[in-house]
Amino acid sequence: MKSEWTKFNPRDPNTHPRDNSRVEMKHADGSQSAGGFLRGHFLQGGVISASGVGLAMRWRYVQ
Repeated sequence: MKSEWTKFNPRDPNTHPRDNSRVEMKHADGSQSAGGFLRGHFLQGGVISASGVGLAMRWRYVQ
């Protein structure tokens, strides 16, 4: 089950996913990727995603 897309603002913690959660990210260029969110950072394959930090415009939880 997937949740609705949520707008991401890196400066507003109220727009961040819960820590240690699985998410999908939608980037400014329209591409999508899956990973996680931990300690204020999007992760892909266990590595901080530079594209996720810089380009993630929206995110949603993945169950």
